[in-house]
Amino acid sequence: MVFQGRLLEPPLDNGTQENSTSKNMTLKEKPLNTGKECKSKWSCCGQKCYYFSDELTNFEESKKICKEMNSMLLKIKDHEELNFIQSGLSYFYWIGLSRKGTRNQWTWEDNSKPSLKFDWKESNKGNCASITATKMSPADCSRSMHFICEK
Repeated sequence: MVFQGRLLEPPLDNGTQENSTSKNMTLKEKPLNTGKECKSKWSCCGQKCYYFSDELTNFEESKKICKEMNSMLLKIKDHEELNFIQSGLSYFYWIGLSRKGTRNQWTWEDNSKPSLKFDWKESNKGNCASITATKMSPADCSRSMHFICEK
């Protein structure tokens, strides 16, 4: 059983663990390994810490702010991370995916190519990627949005 970030285990009896429904059963606490510890205003999931901004900035300013916090705009590695991120969003947020012109490929801030297939039609709409609770989409990089940093 998990309670306030700790795994609670029933006590061992002669080297074996007994299942009991007794109301008076005492539980031993064992620290739960939840991954990376994150500072205040940062959220944790696995081995990453995430910062969901309150402020609105353009894409370049968002990158700069993340860098000042020793982090970078979010790079989504897999569907599990995508689902986790989207589960708590209420607004549009910048992520670290962009392209240098509408005819070029999308790349993450570290110049790697995305491994996920994105569900958007190629368009001339914008060269920077944004994310909401339901979709990812290209947007004009000069638009002001919230942003997500990771470290």
